[in-house]
Amino acid sequence: MATVKHHKVVAALPAVLEPDAIYYVRAGQGHDVYVTNGSGMIVGYPANAALGLDGKVDKAEGQSLMTDAERAKLGGIEAGATANATDAQLRDRTTHIGTQAIDTVGGLQAALDEKIDTTERGVSGGVATLDEYARIPSSQLPSYVDDVLEFPTRDDFPATGEGGKIYIAVNQGTQANPTRQYRWTGSVYAEINPSPGTTDALAEGSTNLYFSEHRVRNTVLTGLSLLSSAAITAADTVLSALGKLQAQLGLKAPLDSPAFTGSPTAPTAAADDNDTSIANTAFVRLAMALFGIGGSAKSLVQPDLNEPRPSGLYYCNNPINQPPGAGNGYLDQTDLAAGAYFKQKYVEFAGRVRIWERLFLGVESNPQFLPWEEIWHTGNFDPSTKLTVSPSGMGIGKNAAHMPISSDPGSTLHYVGGLELRESGLLTSSQGSTPEWVRPALVFHWGGYVVRRMSMDAAGTLYWGPNKIAMLSSVEFVGATKELTTADLGKYLRHNVAAEIALYLGHTTTVSSPDGAEITIRAAGPITIVPLSGVVIVPPSGGSLKLTAGMTVTLKKLGGLEWDLIGQTVPA
Repeated sequence: MATVKHHKVVAALPAVLEPDAIYYVRAGQGHDVYVTNGSGMIVGYPANAALGLDGKVDKAEGQSLMTDAERAKLGGIEAGATANATDAQLRDRTTHIGTQAIDTVGGLQAALDEKIDTTERGVSGGVATLDEYARIPSSQLPSYVDDVLEFPTRDDFPATGEGGKIYIAVNQGTQANPTRQYRWTGSVYAEINPSPGTTDALAEGSTNLYFSEHRVRNTVLTGLSLLSSAAITAADTVLSALGKLQAQLGLKAPLDSPAFTGSPTAPTAAADDNDTSIANTAFVRLAMALFGIGGSAKSLVQPDLNEPRPSGLYYCNNPINQPPGAGNGYLDQTDLAAGAYFKQKYVEFAGRVRIWERLFLGVESNPQFLPWEEIWHTGNFDPSTKLTVSPSGMGIGKNAAHMPISSDPGSTLHYVGGLELRESGLLTSSQGSTPEWVRPALVFHWGGYVVRRMSMDAAGTLYWGPNKIAMLSSVEFVGATKELTTADLGKYLRHNVAAEIALYLGHTTTVSSPDGAEITIRAAGPITIVPLSGVVIVPPSGGSLKLTAGMTVTLKKLGGLEWDLIGQTVPA
């Protein structure tokens, strides 16, 4: 049966019955109970009360449930006789004044324990009683509504209401003016607050606030402690768990430039790995072993030493393109410029140590190996043919052909090639020329000639060959214009007036100036540098050919008709 929706107490059943309802119809001092189903039809409905009528029959006049023999037997029992003795054995009840313990009567206590105490009838927590019609009195039934009354508005209610009734103010039935329910308290109509349906329609108070997602996200972590970095457990609060987690993170190394302590470990990559994975010490050892570093040299069988290979140490068995006359040995290869240039050193152990070196020049147009050169050792080095020292001078020399180099002041030897440092001596500037006496000199030889020498006289003047080395001199200039000439090369031109001036650089000066020639200019006022007759002057990046007071620039000849202007200029 469906859930009962209404309880009504009425004087008589109405003509039309409401579905799923219980009607209590007044009858004498009690009520008759009628129950309807979902269609409004009266149906049977078991009451929740044990009436104790099972096994009983209706009482009728002149009817009996005993046989004649049973009635005769009962009729022969004397008044006051008991069922546990014959008449002769019955005691005189007037003399029976004692008591008997319950536990001496078999089963009496157990039977009494199964009974309900009379004080539990009709009270809260007890059992309901029945009236003379075997019905539960209405006073022991749950609260009930006697009637529901509808009115257009609250103002239409009667001035004095009745208890047990619900008063409905239909109103407009809208959200702004909804239907409302009231009950009579005995003095006023009190509104019965309906369920809001959802918490969205229920205003929160000032103390017990809704635990919304927005508030959770914006809750301030007041009382957060970072003192403990212990493991988080199920007994931790959210605040203490966050504190532990942050304390644990504080002990971790950052992703950006982490600084580890102790002995951190990482997976060991393969020895030939070539990516950005971490290289631990085990990987470094493996990678070093590939090139014979940190252990035995990597062994190569019949290697071609002209083939490129990673830097490292290799043992070469029957090599190809090894140094002339060299047998098995060790190759130490060093990359100098990402494969474009590298150096090879070859070491042979054959009675004595012999060492050769050579370079690979990775010039794009003509990559090549330079010839092997054996490093001097006791077997091939004769100091007397390479270096001599005398009271009057000292010479240092080296050349590929191992030609003798002498520092004898009176020597007239002509060297195939070399570099000579002299304290003093007679030098020939060219083959067959008259010797010249000079002071300390740095002499460059090639092809049997003194190609160039740098020397110093007693006054401390430097010479490059027979010419003095011109030191940068300072020249002041005035006027509104000035044309730069070859006489200004290597000079420091200082403008000494604040008036504006134009400096002209022409075709003749440019053609006559060697590449690399320089002119330095210091401005005391506005200066404009003007190129003439096809001359090109390239200003600094973002600059111009104009100067203001305090700016210093250098004109440097590049080649042809082109100059670079180097220094600070007025922005373009």
